[in-house]
Amino acid sequence: MDKIITVEGQEGYFRIIFIDVINGKSVERQTFDRTLPARMRELPDEDWDERRLFRDFDFAYQVFKEFFETQSVSSPRIV
Repeated sequence: MDKIITVEGQEGYFRIIFIDVINGKSVERQTFDRTLPARMRELPDEDWDERRLFRDFDFAYQVFKEFFETQSVSSPRIV
């Protein structure tokens, strides 16, 4: 199994999905902000949970940089 990281974006909103391998099993982790209320944001292609979205693309850059250097992601914003 391979580890996979992807960023999706629409209208200035982004989310990161990280597929990790733990004990031989594929585990999906995504950006998530527990401090935000549970509600959906309407976007052209689909509605996204606002707790999974962020607007700071520098954060995405840092996460991808860490992934390509270590094959892991340690940010507490990805659960």
